[in-house]
Amino acid sequence: RKFMIYDTITYPGTKGLNVLYSNHNAHDAGINCMIMVKDSENNTWILTGSFDKTVKIWSPDGQLTHKLDGFMSAITSICYCKPSKTVWVGSGTSYASLYDPKSGENVS
Repeated sequence: RKFMIYDTITYPGTKGLNVLYSNHNAHDAGINCMIMVKDSENNTWILTGSFDKTVKIWSPDGQLTHKLDGFMSAITSICYCKPSKTVWVGSGTSYASLYDPKSGENVS
């Protein structure tokens, strides 16, 4: 449920990592997968998949940009395919769903 972004530029330090952003209710259930994506156009996203059957796409500063839902079961995996510039989402089915991370549209 909790989603945090840390400042790793100043680490290691004597005080540990500094929290840049914290959201205690990012999802309605536990987050079980997360990736950070940087595409060839220098866009950066953080994607989280959850037991609440949603994927959320966040900006690097923690702002929600897209919510992907309609999955039949918990999200089990997320990956980014650079050649097609798509996000592939696994959710307990025999196929992956493909999304455009910029628009949040299903492109399967």
